[in-house]
Amino acid sequence: MDRNRCSACAIVVAMPMLAGCAGSGMSTLAPAGAEAEAVAHLFWIMVAGAGVVWVAVFGIALYAALRPGPRDRRTGRWLILGGGVIVPTVVLGALLVYGLLLMPQLREPAEPEGPYIAVSGEQWWWRVRYVGFGAEGGDDAVTLANEIRLPVGARVRLLLDSPDVIHSFWIPSLAGKVDMIPGRTTTLVLEPTRTGVFRGACAEYCGTAHAHTRTCASWRW
Repeated sequence: MDRNRCSACAIVVAMPMLAGCAGSGMSTLAPAGAEAEAVAHLFWIMVAGAGVVWVAVFGIALYAALRPGPRDRRTGRWLILGGGVIVPTVVLGALLVYGLLLMPQLREPAEPEGPYIAVSGEQWWWRVRYVGFGAEGGDDAVTLANEIRLPVGARVRLLLDSPDVIHSFWIPSLAGKVDMIPGRTTTLVLEPTRTGVFRGACAEYCGTAHAHTRTCASWRW
């Protein structure tokens, strides 16, 4: 009972902290992009799956503790097998398959002829270069620092690289993390679904000023 009370207290204490993330523009549970919405949906499905496993195990433990009279070993073995092996295996296996099937959809490339943004992870800031966003879709490019502006409802490719060390580009409200590796170009497709200002950060320790490597994504076009 003491452990259950401690767990309940921990959850109650953590809830205000999670709620605070939603107001910072850096919450994966307040999605503003197509990929972030899929990730948030997967998260809640995983929470439900974990709840099923927890209810099964807790129910068996409660049954074993409150059941009067002598205990049948055969019944005990079946309870352990069902609640401790079968239910977790089925639930976690289903979650794994669902997550693996979801991953290719999150990395579908944008149209190759569309505009793209080249983001380079510097020490310690983001070099943002717009390519093909001219009035007539020309090759003119605009370079900014730590700020990305995109149209709502459009899929835009981000080409990510780094000239020095490994960074990890992450805007939680819009999409998942993608590493920026020296000598290699990685791709991230963003599709904002609502307007707002959403903050991001480097999720890979990249040096002494790592905490200052932040970005701001704004969707107002």
